Amino acid sequence: MKSIGILRFTAGLAVVLASLCAASVNAAPFVGHQNLVTAVAVNPAGGLVATASFDRTVRLWSVSDGRSLGEFVDPAQVFAVAFAPDGRMLCAAGVDRVIRLWNLSDGVLAKSFTGHVATVRGLAFAPDGSAIASIGIGGELRVWNVATGATRFTVQAHPEIGYAVAFSRDGQIIASSGAEGAIRLWSTTDGSAVGMLAGHVGAVRSLAFGHEGKLVSGGLDKTVRIWSVAQRSQLLQSTGHRGVVKSVVFSPDGKTIISGSGDGTVKVWDSRGGELLKTLGGPEEVDGDSGVYGVAVAPDGAQIIAVGRRYIEVWPLP
Repeated sequence: MKSIGILRFTAGLAVVLASLCAASVNAAPFVGHQNLVTAVAVNPAGGLVATASFDRTVRLWSVSDGRSLGEFVDPAQVFAVAFAPDGRMLCAAGVDRVIRLWNLSDGVLAKSFTGHVATVRGLAFAPDGSAIASIGIGGELRVWNVATGATRFTVQAHPEIGYAVAFSRDGQIIASSGAEGAIRLWSTTDGSAVGMLAGHVGAVRSLAFGHEGKLVSGGLDKTVRIWSVAQRSQLLQSTGHRGVVKSVVFSPDGKTIISGSGDGTVKVWDSRGGELLKTLGGPEEVDGDSGVYGVAVAPDGAQIIAVGRRYIEVWPLP
C-alpha cells in the first residue's frame, strides 16, 4: 500500500481500474470494513463497487468477485458515496461535513467542498457530471459546481434532517427528502421550489429516479412508493417490509425496483404493478439501526449489491 494524504491504494490501482486484474488484498470477497457499512454505489462504467462505512473508509471492490482494490481514508464516519456519470471520479461525505472528490485514475484528491454545518447524509451527481447535490442534518440542500468547487445555490429544503437527494434523468429537477415525510422538488437552474410529493408517514430515507419521469422512495413507514414527477402524484404503493426502508433503486431497464430495509431483507418489486417478485436475505431483523442500509444494481442489471452491518452481499437480479 502507498499513502498519499488521506487515502491508501492497492499498488497499481490505476491499472486495476482499467483491467480489474490486480492481486486481492483480502482472501475473502468483500471483506475489510470494520464497522457499519452505510452506503454503496456502482461505477456506471461497470466493474467497480464503492462502499462507505463508519470505520472512516470508502473501499473499492471488483463487482465480479469481490476483490479489494483499495480504499480512501476519511477523517470521520462516512454516510454517502457516489460515482460521477462517466465513472472517472468518486465523491463521499459524512460526519465531518466535507464532501471529498477523488480522481479514480490516480487516487488524487481533486477537490473538497465545504459549507455544510452538520453531517452530510445524501449525495448525487447531475447526469452530465457538472454538479453535485448534497443534503444532511439541518435540512440544507446545496448544489456545487464540480469544475470550480463553488456553490451554485443553497436551499433550506427540510426543517430538520435531509436524508436523500437525486437528480432527474434530464437534469432539470432535484428531488430531496427529509425527516418530516415530504419529498420536495427543486429547479436545478436556481433552486426554486417546483413541487412536493406527499404521502409517506414519517421520514423518507431514500430516493431514486427511473425512466419516464418516475421516482421511487422508501421510508420509516415501511413502504416503497412510485411517483409521477410530471403529474406530482403517487402511482403505486408497495408494502411488505417489516422495518424502515433505507434504500431504493430502479434496475437499469426500469422494470423492477430493489429495496433494502432495517428488517434485514432486500426485496425486488415489479415497477409497473408494484407486486413483490422476490425476497432476499435474512433472517429478518426489526431493529432500525441494523439490517440493510444500501442497495445498488450493476449497470448490466445482472447483480444486486447490498450493504449493512459490516457485510456486503451480492445476489443475481431475478
